[in-house]
Amino acid sequence: MTLPFSVHDDAELELNEAADFYDLENPGLGSTLIDEFERAVATIREHPEAGPGILGKVRRWGMLRFPYSLSVSSARA
Repeated sequence: MTLPFSVHDDAELELNEAADFYDLENPGLGSTLIDEFERAVATIREHPEAGPGILGKVRRWGMLRFPYSLSVSSARA
């Protein structure tokens, strides 16, 4: 079962700013960040209980190549 999700406006802004920064440092790296984010979201939607619990029903999923993580709140978590 795939769960619906939404991205907080501030998180989306931060993600886009980070992608722009990485592209300035190394062209194409921003796209890699967005791709990794999208893979993380897809994994979380398929397996919402996979990340470690950090607070109540909130779980964290770390990105492998970048110093970011996604915090996810789910009724199933």
